[in-house]
Amino acid sequence: MSVKKIIGALLAVFFLHAPTTFAGNGSLQVYTWVSYMPEWVVEEFNRETGVEINFTYFASNEIMLANMEKGGFSYDIVTPSGEFVPKLKEAGLLHSLDHRRLPGISNLMPRLAHNNYDPGCQYSLPLLWGVVGLIVNNKLIDPGKVNSYADLWNQELSGRIMLPNDLRSTMSIMLLSLGYSINDKDPAHIKEAFGRLKKLAPNVQTFNTVDALEAMEENKVAVGVSWNQIGFFEKANKERYTFVLPAEGMPIWVDTIAIPANAKNLDAAYKFLEFILRPDVAARLSQDSGYSTPNQEAWGKLDEDVRNNRCLYPEEELLNKMEMETPLPPDLLPALERDWNKLTSGK
Repeated sequence: MSVKKIIGALLAVFFLHAPTTFAGNGSLQVYTWVSYMPEWVVEEFNRETGVEINFTYFASNEIMLANMEKGGFSYDIVTPSGEFVPKLKEAGLLHSLDHRRLPGISNLMPRLAHNNYDPGCQYSLPLLWGVVGLIVNNKLIDPGKVNSYADLWNQELSGRIMLPNDLRSTMSIMLLSLGYSINDKDPAHIKEAFGRLKKLAPNVQTFNTVDALEAMEENKVAVGVSWNQIGFFEKANKERYTFVLPAEGMPIWVDTIAIPANAKNLDAAYKFLEFILRPDVAARLSQDSGYSTPNQEAWGKLDEDVRNNRCLYPEEELLNKMEMETPLPPDLLPALERDWNKLTSGK
């Protein structure tokens, strides 16, 4: 899950279920994270189509799923994380996409269109994506000493590490550091990975998922695990931070956009998806959000320093070492969550 969404989740405490309306002819009900769609996207779509957009906000994927299962209101667009698409599909809550109405779907990277959570984009489209890597505070440690997740166990980093406040993401890192797939389901390997995390825990300064940049700026963290947000590569931060794509490989996260099964305005929903698939829209959305676009036709419209940044758009060799997360084994999850809460409660 991206930092932008998590910040939106915090804001949703204040704005949950508060509709934001852009006037026009007809209406589109969008269920999403707070501040997820820039105002220009909504205004431009409204100007081109005359369709009014009403926003309703959710604070987490879990809340989104629960509210959609409960029913009582229909939405035309929803923006779940990729790992939640199968849950929504299995619950019969997503509309099967008619690709004939989405010619822009050919603009998508094949790697992200043929994914492990919704192969062939049958029920969802990738909206934004990124990878999880290591951000190094150059003032506190030589970035040349950090090349892999295994370097987190370096005693020089004792008490100066930041890990995500997210069980799934952290377990992916532990599994990779042991040479396993992030989606390894072997109970012995998962137990081994959590044991490795417990050994690392005394060296962790904080479990932080909200704002990695802010945590790094306090100069208490020398190395943090974070998403590859554009903020790390802005001119003001280039000399201060180094983003490392770890040698073991990386998890990929994907945010999606989909049409709920009970959508009332299918025509407007398809128009909105096709609008989002436009290269010019995808490029602006990527740069405003701070994350990578899955729209390969949009890359030429990105700022040159963003387009050529290999931490945001890795080369094929590195992409081949990246995996999209699938859920942890459900039979192991209760014990893992209990131990995780105990481990992180003191940080």
